[in-house]
Amino acid sequence: MAVAIASVWSTAGASGIWSRPQSVQFEMLSLADGLADSTIFSISQDARGRIWLGSAAGGANVFDGYQVRSFLHDPADPESLSHSAAGEVLATSEGTVIVGTWGGGLNRLLDVDGRFERVTAAQAPTHIQVLFEDSAGRVWIGSADSGLYRLDQPRGAVQPQARANGMPFMRVWSVAEGPDGDIWVATNDGLESVTGRTFSPDQPWLDYPRALLLVDDALWVADGETIYRLEDAGLRRLAGDLPLINTLARSPRGNVLLGTLAGVRAVDVDGNAVPPLGQPEPVLFPERNIRRFHFDRSGVGWIATREAGVIRAQPTVPGFDGYRLESRLATADSVYELAPDDLLLGSRRGIWRLRRTADGNSFTRVPDSESYPINRFSEAGDRVLVAARGSVLEFDPRSGELSTVPRFASLDGEDATVIHGYVDGAVDIGTWASGLFRFASDGSVRQYAPGGDVELPDVSISDIEPDGAGGIWLGLWNIGIAHVAPTGEVRVVTKETLGLDGNIHDLLFLDGELWVASSFGLAQYDEVRNSGERLLLIPDFPNTPVQRLAAGPGRIWAATNRGVIAIDREGRSVTRFGRSDGLAVEEFYARSGHVGDNGRVYFGGLGGFVSFLPGRVSLEQAAPDAAIIAAWVDGEPTTVGRTVTLPPSAGSLRLRFMAADYRNATANRFRWRLTGADDAWSAVSGDPETLFTGLDPGEYTFELEAANANGLWNRRAATIGVEVLPAWWQTLWGQSAVAIGLLSFAWAWNFWNTQRIRARNRELQHEVDRQTRALQEANRSLARAASTDYLTGLLNRRGFLAQVENADPNGQVYFAIIDVDDFKSFNDRFGHDIGDLVLQHVARVLQQATDSNALVARWGGEEFILRLLADDGAAAAAAAERARHAVETRQPEVGTKIPPITITLGLAHLRTGESCIRSINRADGRLLQGKQSGKNCLVVTG
Repeated sequence: MAVAIASVWSTAGASGIWSRPQSVQFEMLSLADGLADSTIFSISQDARGRIWLGSAAGGANVFDGYQVRSFLHDPADPESLSHSAAGEVLATSEGTVIVGTWGGGLNRLLDVDGRFERVTAAQAPTHIQVLFEDSAGRVWIGSADSGLYRLDQPRGAVQPQARANGMPFMRVWSVAEGPDGDIWVATNDGLESVTGRTFSPDQPWLDYPRALLLVDDALWVADGETIYRLEDAGLRRLAGDLPLINTLARSPRGNVLLGTLAGVRAVDVDGNAVPPLGQPEPVLFPERNIRRFHFDRSGVGWIATREAGVIRAQPTVPGFDGYRLESRLATADSVYELAPDDLLLGSRRGIWRLRRTADGNSFTRVPDSESYPINRFSEAGDRVLVAARGSVLEFDPRSGELSTVPRFASLDGEDATVIHGYVDGAVDIGTWASGLFRFASDGSVRQYAPGGDVELPDVSISDIEPDGAGGIWLGLWNIGIAHVAPTGEVRVVTKETLGLDGNIHDLLFLDGELWVASSFGLAQYDEVRNSGERLLLIPDFPNTPVQRLAAGPGRIWAATNRGVIAIDREGRSVTRFGRSDGLAVEEFYARSGHVGDNGRVYFGGLGGFVSFLPGRVSLEQAAPDAAIIAAWVDGEPTTVGRTVTLPPSAGSLRLRFMAADYRNATANRFRWRLTGADDAWSAVSGDPETLFTGLDPGEYTFELEAANANGLWNRRAATIGVEVLPAWWQTLWGQSAVAIGLLSFAWAWNFWNTQRIRARNRELQHEVDRQTRALQEANRSLARAASTDYLTGLLNRRGFLAQVENADPNGQVYFAIIDVDDFKSFNDRFGHDIGDLVLQHVARVLQQATDSNALVARWGGEEFILRLLADDGAAAAAAAERARHAVETRQPEVGTKIPPITITLGLAHLRTGESCIRSINRADGRLLQGKQSGKNCLVVTG
């Protein structure tokens, strides 16, 4: 386990030319996330992968990556915690969770549902300050009021541990195992082992010790402000003049972390101060009182604080470099490396040059380029050819000058999409509307297009890829791909043959394999079999656009609109990287890639570019374990063991599960199946719950597989049995009893009576059917009522959120929050009846003024909300403005003269990866600006 964590925190290849990506990203887990208390004293991870947090007054808290659940003391429940001051939690290597409380002694978790039993002893410790497991699996319990105890078996009893002289230990601050297996105890009396070796605080160089840690083959001791190492000759002072030290821990980088009264510090194994967790600052979180460290199995560091919750330290993936563009340039549509510290960036507003200087990064626009939208660059000796909209240009890196090229004057006015130069001086130029032009070194020009010198079925060329034998592969934007042999022979492969849909973006020909990127995925083309294999890169987003491809050792690297994906060429496994892994950007564009002279890959996109050497990106990650952590039968919680049993009357079973990877937990993915009912796997989903209804009596097995945010799947499924008990009449003895009874009374029945009973049964069935239909209709009506505003007939907030959160819209999403201006005056001056008529009028106008793709709802009170689907922000703003104008110009007839009705709107764009609520909150902020600036207006944000 230590090796896996160390690889995640490795610094190999982490630095870069343009930026040193943050090696650790910090997030908070606080009261707002569900913690029952902001003071956390201990952290531990159980066998299922859940993170346990011991709090000062909020009981034992457990976090599964999605939500926090708290277990508190309940005087009426003997199976609850014995006390809510549960500062010490330890998940043992055997799988038992033990909770030590301050005032209620020791507790042992019985099941995942939170039932506890109290651990008793002849002299039971009540105020527990330390829980420590040694290499033999024994648990040592340090008490503040009754010394030291030992628990040899996880299910055994607690045994008091006396000092070597027979006296009890004093208040225990820390317990650790020494290099020889001896157990050392830090107490108010000093430092002492259970075998009798002691170091007393009356020695002038040692105050009373508070923290112990085994570092390599030596025991480290921290007193109030000094660190010592225990050696044969005694305690050797390593560092001093520190804030009060609460805890020590070994970091994955090999240094020693110090949790102090004033933040996180670190020293190396010789006691020299080093930056903690690889950060540049000498002290992290200097205003926080640090109480404990923990590094989980996915490599995430957890830092417990007093009164400030938990800090999560998520390591990024080493190897990625990148650059975030200045606000004047929104996207990097193409990238070209002049030198490792000198780049050209093509945009829709010209060419920009990014250079690394002694004073930092120089980012300037190339003169005379601002009128050219740039598509692609290509090398041409000491110059750079530029494929632009309307022309083919030439850039001189030495002079910085941009000029037209007389050789390509015939392409003036054409949209040049791709350009490729050859050693002999020939140049291929693909266009958007006129096919491909080959400018040979002898000055001749040939056109590859419908009706051209070489016949092609498409005029839009998206990429050019030499085949290494004198021919070329062409990406045909609308059709598929085409191979042009040196003889001029053309062979077309359609998108259907490739197994792709959408438009062709990029080609990569490598070792006889042709890889094809499209707006709906990636395929590998087998030329011998003339067939394509479509690769499923992201199972829950099967049509992920692949924009650009690059090659690396054993892998293909793909830039997509959902990050960078590495594809193993042999096993076809994929690893996905995003912003949480250290990428400067994660949404990329077609034609945006480039490979430099030393193999460095550049992918450009929204807000900047990513740069990396493929061989230096860390791919040493482990797939997460899956675990089933909760179950409900008909909405009531039930015990999760090896089997969940449902009574005959049960109608539903709901299961909750998790993946033990906290690096980006909400992006973990799952798939499951219930063998015995349906052996097919479910669709991949990020939902950590599933619901089964109408299960027939029998035995089933629920199987769960999980993947982390990087798309690494653990095919070792977590399983749980599901048993549905039969009703008595479904059992063999019940059926036999019924049969015997029927035979016994058969002589008493005649044909007439049988017919009468059948007729009665039919009547009853008709009545049941009628009542069932009525009940179903009532349920549907209730469902509609729950999501509909009774006054306006629009969706209410609940119904609106349910639709927008579950929708997969075709286009960009914008939210507009709307407020009826001065609405209170209508109620105050004219009464609530007039106010209701105004609201109904506004609702009708909004519905009439928006297109069928818009979604209108009443947000609450006099507030409404619109979801708009638009190609860009200008179109969304225009739609919102039409709605505002419609309300202003269409006044209602209410039987009395009222002031004009106007509305104010705040508009926001739903960003990639952003939740709907967050986007709506930004729109609400713009609404407030509009109200403050005069009302009856539209305020737009990004």
